[in-house]
Amino acid sequence: MHRSRNMKPHCDAQRPAWIHMVGAFPPPVNGMSQMNATVKGWFETWRTPFVQFNTAPSSLDRSVRARLRRLWTVAKVLVHFSMESKPGPMYLSLSADLGLIYDTAFILAARLRGRPVIIHHHSFGCLDTPNALARIAIRAAGSSACHITLCGRMASQLRKGYGVRRTIVVSNRALLSRTQSCLAEPRTSMSTLGFLSNVTAEKGIDTFIKLIDELRRRGVSVRGAVAGPIVDGSAAAIVNEARARGDVDYFGPLYGQAKQTFWDRIDVLVFPTRYKNEAEPLVILEALEAGIPVVSRDLGCIRDMVNDGAGLVIDKSDCFERSATALLDRWWREPCQYAQATANVRTQLTVGSKNATGERERFRAELAELLALCSA
Repeated sequence: MHRSRNMKPHCDAQRPAWIHMVGAFPPPVNGMSQMNATVKGWFETWRTPFVQFNTAPSSLDRSVRARLRRLWTVAKVLVHFSMESKPGPMYLSLSADLGLIYDTAFILAARLRGRPVIIHHHSFGCLDTPNALARIAIRAAGSSACHITLCGRMASQLRKGYGVRRTIVVSNRALLSRTQSCLAEPRTSMSTLGFLSNVTAEKGIDTFIKLIDELRRRGVSVRGAVAGPIVDGSAAAIVNEARARGDVDYFGPLYGQAKQTFWDRIDVLVFPTRYKNEAEPLVILEALEAGIPVVSRDLGCIRDMVNDGAGLVIDKSDCFERSATALLDRWWREPCQYAQATANVRTQLTVGSKNATGERERFRAELAELLALCSA
């Protein structure tokens, strides 16, 4: 089916338009599925009609068998999506790596049905290093597609690497409902460092444990608190050895009130991720919302997330352990500096909340424009 790039998408003028949400929804819980669920919640709040097409795998398992099950799941969902008769745009959370193959199939199906395409980007992997699969997916979406990015750097990389024209910045903070009011008094001393993520070397658990060891060697009386699912044997060995030494406590996967208890327990979030697709980690937003300073690596949008004084973002070319150790040693020996950092987090939250409201309203206006196009 040939369609001129300048032609408006065909939509049924006789029926109201619906958002067709394609992507992974919990369970299992990860950053993308959690944000898809959050966007779905905003559609419900805004009374925006939508249809959900869930492509989530049954678990976080990455074995060949699990991948084959995922392929079967996606194929079935794609058939249902292609047969859906309700008019309206497709909203797609773009995957990383080989998941782009699935996404391209949905994009092509949407274009064949004349649906406008909204792509929500959650990964930096194909932005720092443009690749062929991402190029095919983005080109298939067409020049009129709306690309939602998490920060200005992500939008810039899309325009530079893929020639994307239509972008809108909507940070995860703009979509997350604030579950923490951060009304408690700023913390005044530091004794517990926290790690909350999938517990893998890719997310930096090995670096976190080494950091605890080095600080304790220097006489800094700190303890580590680790939470999240352990998904490989090497990470389990690292954590178990640290537990045996009395360096860390492990709390497993945490949700709801259990996660809130974890935030109450720790004084600094240390997130030494080296994950190539890292974009705008929800765990950093949640820590800041709880009034907790953050120490992380400069990947994706992280530098835009942690303001000066509210923690430390360490350049990829620098030694993470050395830079983090120097700061945390100083915060432990000079509690007034740590207390100032927690106060700076509160200041950042106030400014960030105002920016988030504007981003959220721009997102809502963009949706309204696309829905009006399909209903006019």
